[in-house]
Amino acid sequence: VDEYRCVIFTHGCFWHHHHCYLFKVPATRTEFWLEKIGKNVERDRRDISRLQELGWRVLIVWECALRGREKLTDEALSERLEEWICGEGASAQIDTQGIHLLA
Repeated sequence: VDEYRCVIFTHGCFWHHHHCYLFKVPATRTEFWLEKIGKNVERDRRDISRLQELGWRVLIVWECALRGREKLTDEALSERLEEWICGEGASAQIDTQGIHLLA
């Protein structure tokens, strides 16, 4: 969103190794999957860092916030998005527990 200098990503909990109930290490080809997912996580870190260096704020909306037994309501998600976009705060993430600063 150019006007607010922010970028919003939607990350799948499995593909981006979110520490939630939706992430489970596969029982088969475990080494392959952990390496593949690890590369995704490293690329995410690199891309977020580059965006921040260019003056963009980054928000990650995790899959678990959007679907599943613990997902946020549409109203709660909309409120968190509006709060972050309009609040001009630091880079953050939204999961089932709400909004948190990116580590």
